Amino acid sequence: MRARIWLTLGAMYGFLAVVMGALGAHAMQGVLSSQLMDFWRTAVRFEFYHALALLALGLFTMIQPGPGQTLSGISFSLGIFFFSGSLYIRCLAGVPAIAVITPIGGTLLLLGWLALVWSSVRYQPSP
Repeated sequence: MRARIWLTLGAMYGFLAVVMGALGAHAMQGVLSSQLMDFWRTAVRFEFYHALALLALGLFTMIQPGPGQTLSGISFSLGIFFFSGSLYIRCLAGVPAIAVITPIGGTLLLLGWLALVWSSVRYQPSP
């Protein structure tokens, strides 16, 4: 069941990363400053990387579910939302104060990777 959640979230975030990347490449060129375009590209890149990580996590969870995979999935999902989401809002709404949320998202992404390391170390292949 959890594998389906991580696969679904990974696919949804991957779709959204493509949409936001296309929006940035076509609709935001010339509208956003070069600094804000850099923020936008960073948001898209991190969203896409972690969407792929969620897909891989879903496959790993199919093989061996565990608490580390759950922690990793939750951390990746929330990390994408807060990290990339805060950067998108900063660019679209012009609210620089939202940047205080970005490091929270980054910390959650790091926690997701550490939880994945923990799960990988604990992995016991079935005989």
